[in-house]
Amino acid sequence: MKKLFTYSLVCISIFFGIHTATAQTKQGHPFSAKELTKLQTVQKAGTKIKKAPGAVTASNKTFNMDSIAFWVGSGSKQAAMGIQWKNADGTDAPVMVWGYRWENEAEGTGEQMLRAIAKQDARLYVLLMGSTQYGVAVGGLGYDRDFNGNVGLTKSGVNLYPEDGILSPSGNYNFDGWELLDADDYWFGGWNNGFLTYMIRADFTSEFNGSHVGATSRTLTDGCWDLWVANPDFSWISDESINSKFIASTATPNYSQGTFFVNEDWFGHNNSTVNFLSNDGDWTYRVFQKENSGHELGATAPFGTIYGGKMYIVSKQDKDGGASIQGSRLAVADAVTMKVKAEFPTIGGADGRSFLGVDENTGYIGTSGGIYLFDINNLTVGNKIEGTSGEGGPYNGQVGTMLRVGNRVFAVLQNKGILVINALTNTLETTINGKYGSIVMSKDGNVWASTDETANSGKTLVKINPYTLETENRILPNEASIPNSWYAWTADGFCASKQTNTLYWKNNGGWMPSKKIYKLDLDDPSAEPVVVYESTDDWGLYGAGFRISPETDHIYASMFKGFGDQSYKVIQINAVDGEVLREYEMEKHYWFPAMPVFPDNYGPVIDNTQLGKISFKNDTAIYLGDKITDKDNFDKAIVKSFSVDNPDLVDVKISGDSLTLKSKGTLGTTKLTLKANSNGKLVSTTLNVNVIAVPEITTQPTAQDVVVGEIATFTVEAIGGDLAYQWYRDDALINNATSSMYSIVTKLEDNGAQFHCVVKNSAGEVVSEKVLFTARLIVPEITEQPVSLVKAENAFASFSITARGGNLRYQWYKDDEPISGATSATYSILFEQLLKDKNGTYHCVVTNDAGVMASEKVTLTVLAKAVITTQPVAGSATVGDDVTLSVVAEGDNLTYQWYKSATAPSGIAQQAPTASEPIDGATESSLSIPNAQESDSGEYHCIVKNEVSSVESSKVSLVVSKPTGLTDNKQSIILVSPNPATHVVSVSADGYLSIYSAAGVKVYENTNYTAGTQINVSSWTNGVYVAKINNKTMKFIKQ
Repeated sequence: MKKLFTYSLVCISIFFGIHTATAQTKQGHPFSAKELTKLQTVQKAGTKIKKAPGAVTASNKTFNMDSIAFWVGSGSKQAAMGIQWKNADGTDAPVMVWGYRWENEAEGTGEQMLRAIAKQDARLYVLLMGSTQYGVAVGGLGYDRDFNGNVGLTKSGVNLYPEDGILSPSGNYNFDGWELLDADDYWFGGWNNGFLTYMIRADFTSEFNGSHVGATSRTLTDGCWDLWVANPDFSWISDESINSKFIASTATPNYSQGTFFVNEDWFGHNNSTVNFLSNDGDWTYRVFQKENSGHELGATAPFGTIYGGKMYIVSKQDKDGGASIQGSRLAVADAVTMKVKAEFPTIGGADGRSFLGVDENTGYIGTSGGIYLFDINNLTVGNKIEGTSGEGGPYNGQVGTMLRVGNRVFAVLQNKGILVINALTNTLETTINGKYGSIVMSKDGNVWASTDETANSGKTLVKINPYTLETENRILPNEASIPNSWYAWTADGFCASKQTNTLYWKNNGGWMPSKKIYKLDLDDPSAEPVVVYESTDDWGLYGAGFRISPETDHIYASMFKGFGDQSYKVIQINAVDGEVLREYEMEKHYWFPAMPVFPDNYGPVIDNTQLGKISFKNDTAIYLGDKITDKDNFDKAIVKSFSVDNPDLVDVKISGDSLTLKSKGTLGTTKLTLKANSNGKLVSTTLNVNVIAVPEITTQPTAQDVVVGEIATFTVEAIGGDLAYQWYRDDALINNATSSMYSIVTKLEDNGAQFHCVVKNSAGEVVSEKVLFTARLIVPEITEQPVSLVKAENAFASFSITARGGNLRYQWYKDDEPISGATSATYSILFEQLLKDKNGTYHCVVTNDAGVMASEKVTLTVLAKAVITTQPVAGSATVGDDVTLSVVAEGDNLTYQWYKSATAPSGIAQQAPTASEPIDGATESSLSIPNAQESDSGEYHCIVKNEVSSVESSKVSLVVSKPTGLTDNKQSIILVSPNPATHVVSVSADGYLSIYSAAGVKVYENTNYTAGTQINVSSWTNGVYVAKINNKTMKFIKQ
């Protein structure tokens, strides 16, 4: 029999939430779409920052303001700033903490705190982009972990050095890919490949949370904390991610903001010293001894200089007779911390005088017995340069002041002249003979030497061209003579301004007290020296006496009252008008200052906007003097060098202050790396060099014959290098037509026009041939026919056609009748019209002045979508039943496909359902399952569809189980047991008994059947059998 079951379907809705990151910015700057996707992916995965072994997972809640050692600023309010870098193994480093004090509102931001700390702590440096609409972006943080002063970053040959702790890269968000100059420093930087997470908390007991604004917009409150966390993989950073170990940044000295004063000090009583005057006017005395316990300088130190982040202090002897500690003739210290790096009690048996950094690898030591090489990298004293010794003992052949210009070093040798040394080979090139006192380089790059030789009736100032070695004398009045100090050598009171082309010197001879400072304007050949400052009391200048700050152009002059007085002071003077700006009194002592030394806080900068790409035909020279600069060193003292990828293409030299290039006869492009060394700090840039020739056209443009509406392209090919193109139409310039190819959409009015191109570079130009443009119409040609459409009733239909021929006109037809307004290449039918029009035949006629062409006819068929009106129902059946599942649907041209997924038989634990599979042949609205078996149990559904739609029925369950009994008409139970049976069955009712197989074959009968009689079925074929008793039937299973 057939059974059609009705069953109710229960629908279960499952609601779930997706956790997404709420932060859409980093440091207040928007994420890019790619970065936001990466962030959300990582954060959904719950990625946490990697902890060091044994680390406690929470920020420190006991490290308070009293735990901070390094404080910056002043005021009644205070905040803390921490930075968490990464260790080499990728784990998080301890949080390093600084303190910040402020008073007014403008100082109370996260940015101001970061800048103030970086400026004060020379170990901390910040890669930062400022002045965006979102405030500053902090792209990297570094820390001089080994305190060696080698602070900076490099990328692609470009070095960055901090200015007041800040490194400013070119371009927007240029934070990725920078590497340390010193690999031992802490560093983390990036923006697109990881970034610095900015965290804040209200006080030291609170939890850190991400800041929703950047450092510029962050308003500090008294007692608050800022924290910068290295986040290389866009991890989810929370308070528990932060290392619980907090450490206080030590209050290390910072000798970068002020002026050093090298002192001969009290001869016969103690070794020499160095004092430091901060920009705020505070003195720190004997800083070398202070920062290096148990170490001292030598006796009578006359000279100090800073080069490449190191301070070189030269003493005449290694120990004063009254000192208890042996010092050195040369001491090398970190220029920021003054921590000693190397000390040399002896220099080839000679007394120390001066030092010059020649390049990043080599220095020269001036002594009483010649010039000795110094290995800057390995900090070792080398051999003496041959030919640099004087004659007559330590006070007749001394080497005094030295300086480098271009590839030459100029050094004054007492009683002999000025030594000219090749700085590339460290060999003596020549000597400018004469008796000179000292030398300086002026702003314009010339070398000036003072001399005691009398010319006419005055003293002589000698101008030396550092490249040609030509000299020119300038006579000075007797009262304005420039002193020398060979008897008791000092660096002399003779120097130049970086800001103006002016020389300065003090009057009187040697190391005796002086009262006046003269200046001479070098830009005016007729100018006379004038007194810019004069002491009118009992104070005078000692030793070299003064130097001029390269940044401020202020004179710092050491004053004393006399050899028997311990009164000393420094005065700051405006170098332009001589006004005394400030006085700094010193503690009482016989300091005998030798010379001031200014810190080197800036590095060289190459202006790529003036260089970029170099194209040339003939020999060319590029002046570099205004393209490479240094804020606190002489631009003309910057040493330039280069390397060329392809030296066979171009010959490159640096002559004077210019880069000269000469073609070797081959056209082409190569890369030139230009390097600059300014006082030991390096920077480089890579330039594209293009060797060119006058352009030559190798392929002329050709005439164009093009159908109206199609694209015409004119092309020219030329050689010569670095070419520029400009196309013309009828001799009129075409805007934006500046490539070797020019394309336009053809119009009928273009017919007869003439086009040509001018090709040029810096070597010249050439004009192409003029070519004719023919524009024409043709009988329309249909290149893409419309296609037939089948659409749903509420859909949108669109026919289109593609044709060529020029000035085309279109008219669409339905069933051969023109459609009003359908006059373009595309005809669209909205769904309202579609319901009215239903089916039809369409075509398009294309015309122009040359002819007519009709398209193929296509059809539009509108179908009703498939809609299920009656869903199939679930149910159960007994093995052997015939089962039917049905679905009722409406729509046009419907097709059906039934699907089944297996479910477990009754009594067996349900596993995950299997995927639905189509049932072969089940392509009607009803699915019939005759003689259902347990294997037919499962979940069924039907997909009904046509060309415009598809709809899936509800999924319903069918359970087919084994029969257990039969109820007769009198409701009495007739049982066949056991059921299923293997060997024997017993029938419970009296009467005539017949048993049939599932195929209808009688396999047993008994007319004298007695209830309870057993029947042996062990030999029967396994399957379903039907027992018939008195016209009643029941099924049982043999297995």
